[in-house]
This record gives sequence, C-alpha cells and structure tokens, in this order.
Amino acid sequence: MMKQEREANTSESGFQGLLTWFAKNHVAANLLMLAVIVIGLIVSLNIRQEIYPTFTLDVVEISMEYRGASPEEVEQSIILPIESELRSMEIVREITGTASEGNARILAELIPGSDRNRGLQEITAAVQRINLFPEDAEPPVIALDNGRRRGVMYLSIYGDLDAKGLLEFAREMEDKLLSLPEISLIELRGVRSPEVHIEVPQARLRSMGLRLNDIAEAVDDAALDVPAGSIRTAGGDYLLKTKERKELAREFESIPIISRADGTKVRLKDIALVKDDFEESERESYFNGRPSIWLAVYSSETQSPLTVARAVRQFIESEKNQLPDSVGITITFDRSDDYEERINMLLTNGAIGLLLVILALGLFLELRVAFWTTAGIPVSILGSLFLLPAMDASINMISLFGFIVTLGIVVDDAVVVGEEIFHKMSLGKSRMQAAVEGVQLMAKPVLFAVSTNIIAFLPLLFVPGETGRFFYVLPAVVIAVFTVSLIECLLILPAHLAQKNKRSVFKLYNQFHAWQTRLRVRIDDLIDRWYNPVIHLVIKQRYLTCALSIGAFLIILGYTFSGRIDFTFRPSIETPFVQAEIEMPSGTPTERTREVAFLIEEAARKTIDKLGEEDILIGITTSVAERSSNGGEVSVRLVPQSERKVTPGEFAQLWRKEFPALPDVESVFFDYLIGPGGSAEIDIQISHPEVEVLRKAAAEVAKAIGKYPGVEDVRKGFGREM
Repeated sequence: MMKQEREANTSESGFQGLLTWFAKNHVAANLLMLAVIVIGLIVSLNIRQEIYPTFTLDVVEISMEYRGASPEEVEQSIILPIESELRSMEIVREITGTASEGNARILAELIPGSDRNRGLQEITAAVQRINLFPEDAEPPVIALDNGRRRGVMYLSIYGDLDAKGLLEFAREMEDKLLSLPEISLIELRGVRSPEVHIEVPQARLRSMGLRLNDIAEAVDDAALDVPAGSIRTAGGDYLLKTKERKELAREFESIPIISRADGTKVRLKDIALVKDDFEESERESYFNGRPSIWLAVYSSETQSPLTVARAVRQFIESEKNQLPDSVGITITFDRSDDYEERINMLLTNGAIGLLLVILALGLFLELRVAFWTTAGIPVSILGSLFLLPAMDASINMISLFGFIVTLGIVVDDAVVVGEEIFHKMSLGKSRMQAAVEGVQLMAKPVLFAVSTNIIAFLPLLFVPGETGRFFYVLPAVVIAVFTVSLIECLLILPAHLAQKNKRSVFKLYNQFHAWQTRLRVRIDDLIDRWYNPVIHLVIKQRYLTCALSIGAFLIILGYTFSGRIDFTFRPSIETPFVQAEIEMPSGTPTERTREVAFLIEEAARKTIDKLGEEDILIGITTSVAERSSNGGEVSVRLVPQSERKVTPGEFAQLWRKEFPALPDVESVFFDYLIGPGGSAEIDIQISHPEVEVLRKAAAEVAKAIGKYPGVEDVRKGFGREM
C-alpha cells in the first residue's frame, strides 16, 4: 500500500507537483507574496496617472484655411477635390469632411492594422497633387492624430481689460503656475494670435514715390531669418543664417525703407503707423459677462492629477487676495473631483469588502482561513499593477472602474480553495495534508472558473475604433487582477493554511474560537435537519423543480418586457453644468450671435432669481463662434447637489421657458447630461450633393419631428457639417 502511494506521488504531473511544493515550502510562498506586494507598491508610485485614457487613432487630419469663404465655397473648392482624390486610395477606409466659414477639415480614417506613417505619406502626396485649390487659400496642414489629451482643470482668467491687457494678465498667471514644481503643462485657450499692423497713408506713399509692394518687400527682407548656407570643418558642419526675425511693433519701426546717397535713411516709422495688435477672429469668451481667457492645466506622465489639482487650488486661494477688483481667476471645470471620487470609491468599497469577507468567513471557518483568504484581495490588486505598464495601461477613471468590478469577483477562487482545505481539516487530516489535497482537488475547477472570467472580458480588448481604445484598459485591468489572484490562491494561500496552528495567548481570541466552534455545530445541525431534506426532495421531484424554475423565469421575462422596468441603452448622468447651445443661420454677423448669447445668459440669471436661490450659482461662461462662426454656448455651473434643491434637469426646463423665441435663431439646445446618453437620443443624417436641397430637407425634417409630443430641442447641424 505504501509502495503504491509513493508511486502515485512520483507520478504527479508537473503542475500538481508545483502546487505541492509551494504548499510545503511556506518560505517560498512568503517570498513570492512579498515580491508581489513590494513590486506592486513600487509600480504604484511610478505608474502613469491620468483622468481618462490617452490614445491615438488611425486617422489623418487635413485642415485648410480659406478666409472670407462661405461653407458652400469651402466645400466646393477644398473638401470635394480632396475627397475625390482620397476616395480611390486603398489605405483609406472612411472620409469625413466638415466645412465652416473660412475653414475646411477632413478626417481620413485608415484601414485597421495599416501603417499610420505610410498612410500619412500617401495622403500627403495625394493632396499635394491637387492643383484646384483657390489662390487665396492657405497651404493644407496634414498630420496624424496625436491623441486627445484632457485637461485636469480649466481656469477662467477674466477682467475689465482690453485684449492686450487680458492676455498679459493671463500670461502672468501662466508663468506663476508653471513656476510651481507640481505643474509643467498649461495651454492658453481663447487667445488671438498677436500680429503687427502696418498702416501707410496713400498720400505719404505718393509723396515719396513708393508703392505698397516696395514696403512689403522691405519688411519681408528685414524681418525674417534667412538661411546663409553651411560651413564644413573638421569639427563638424555649421549652419549659417541671419537672425532678423521681428515680432514686436518697435522692432519693425526701425526697418529702413529708403537709403539716400548722403547716408540718411527713411525708416518704416517715418512713413507708417506700426502697432501691436491681434489677428481678426470671431471667437469670443466671457465669464460672468466679462471678457475671459481659458487656461487648461494638464498632468504629465510622471504627475498625479490630484497633485496638480491641489497645487492649482492653493495657488488660486493665495492669488485671489492679491488681485485687484478689475481682474479675477477661478476654476470653471475640475475633472480631478471625479477622479478623486472614483479612487475614494475603490478604497471604501475595498475596505468594506475586506471587512465583510473576513466577518463572513470568520463566522463559519477559522480565523486563519478567513484572514489569508481575505488578504488575497489587496495582494491581487497590487500584483496587477506590475502587469499594467506592460499592457500599456494607466491608472485612470476607466481602470479604477475595472478594479471596482473585480472587488466582488477576485475573492471567489480563494474562498473555494480555502473552504476545501478547511473541509479536509475538519475530516481529521493534518493541516499540511489538507492544504496539499485541497489545492490539488480545486486547482482545475478554479483554473477553469478564472479562465472563464478572463475569456468573458477578452473580446473587449479587440473592440475597434475610438470606443475600443478608450475602454481597452478595462479588460486589461480585469485580466491582470484575475491572473494574479489565480497565482495567489494556488501557490500562496495553501502554504499559509498548511502551517500548524499555535494556541493563541490572547484570551479574547480563544473565547471567540470556542464560540465559533459552538456556532458551527449549530449550523451543521440546521443543515442536517432542514437543508439536506429539502435538497433530497428537490432532486426527487426534479421535473416539478424544472417546471417551477421555467415558470419563474418566464414571469421575470414578461415583467421585464412589459415596460414596467425602464430600459436605457446609453445611460446618462446629471452634472452641475447646464449648457445652452444656439445655432444661427449661416452668415449671421458675430454681433448678432453675441447679442443672442447674452440674451440666453440673461434668461439664466432670471431663472436663478425666480428660484430664489442665489447661492446655487458658481459662474456663467459664454462663448461666441467657438465651434462654428454662427454658433454660441452658455454654460451655467451650479453648486454641488448637496447644496441646492433644484436639479440640473429642472433648471434646464425653467431656463428653456425663460428664453424668448426669436425668429432668426435656427435652434437652441439645452443639455445637462454626460455619458454615452448625454447627447440627443435620435440622430438623423441627410445626404445630398445640392446644398439648398439639404437646407430645405433639414428644415422640413426638424419641423416634422418637433410636432411629436415629448420632443424638444431639435437642432439642425447643417451649419457645422456638410
């Protein structure tokens, strides 16, 4: 008999032998657990943290400026020739063109799996072959998608200053923020590019016998950096160029226009008015009715969004007391709040989960089994951090959600193994023998169970397009956690449970153990007296059991499809931001768009006055021609829900009623939702080569849809996309 057992032991498979070896060598198991914890902690300090995943798309973007042109002219002279040239290319999957006043934007989506750089080269060559572009159009700018980076915080710099003064104040705030060690990336938004304007009276030109081209050539020759060749030496090659680039008005004033024989010179300032100004732009931004500039604050790959946000808040608090009343700085949007809330949710749920698991297992199993089974949760999460960088994943809102998802699943395999080992011990076997036999018996079921969970999430890794790349980190986190949890429950947990139980010196522990033993006896008695007879009856009456199960399933199915349970295909979430978007007819002057935007802002303030809750408003941001030349946006930021009675939805309804109907406004859309369902529930696209036909069709469809009860905020997107 002993000989047969030895032969059976020697014939163990390599996998079973590995399980046995770790169960009997607790030092190796402890070293493995320590390595997982230490490496996880080290990686957690260095892993990339961001609000949302940053990713790139297989898209080539082509943009061209054609100042003064209408959307129809942009479409006919720029978009259609480019689309015609790209349509025959095999590497291009889909083309999307957007025409607005003075601007064309074409997105060429490449075939999945193709070489992005090769696609860029081929598309660049194709666009350069086109010779039908208007002479007044700027050269096309062609580039690969570099990924959409979301700011941690957005600040509004506002004040009663002119454009130059406001820009100087914004740059001063930018420099101060960048001087902080926690901040390294800031972007100014809503800023017009600086220009130097040169105004020459016609009478002055005629009196000096000059033409406007003469002055333009003199400025070009004297205001640009000019390459002057290279010098090759034994120490290397040196590139030569004249440093004449000028950017300020005072630098242009000294440019010589006429050089006389007596050595005197007529300079630009002698015949022209030279002044610093800004490019002409229809874009305008206001905060609480005052001109504003936006500052977008980002976190780098080595910075935590929470650290950046904390530094910005402290800076603003210190600056507010030093600023004059004519200017101000405030936080208009803070994504770090959601990020911090998600982290706190993970920590809170994790702590509650650990407590519940150890209490539940401690009541029915021994405390050692409960403790080491529960310890598998933090070990698995820490160990998964080591795998995330290899999977090109970061800590962000989506990956944190993945960790939350795994909290309720990751402990299952450890519970199964721990319970089986405890069952073997209750049969009178030694702790070592129970650990070896228990893990060997449950290894395959646990392996298949965890593999099933991994396979369930595996398809999400291969979802194509922007959605797939955005949610890629979710299955990556889940798979990493499950993989480490499998290693922990098969190699580490049995070794801890195999150690001999030493009698505790703590009286409370011994009392709890005695009480637990009595409780377990009573539970076993209940199982034998009530549960087992019911199970035998169910098995004996199997056909009746199946019929009852099918009947219950049909009742639940019928209730679900009866309409009594709300069904939302794309869930949406209320936010403290309520936005109103207006769309004016194409060609509407900016002054009229601004006037309508301020009417909407005034309607928002009247709504707040009628509610009688003045403290619910944090600020109102108004933008004109931000997305399109004939559009505007007004965003109302409310205080958190706990500090107000009205909901964003109720505020939006009241705001909509307060805004008067204007005949020249094409559409007004009020929104207060985020998430996949935050946009319109129905999106209808109409296609036709004739612009006027499209315009009439869009108006008729919008009018017809608006007649249905419950339909509101119908807007036509003709002004934005063609």
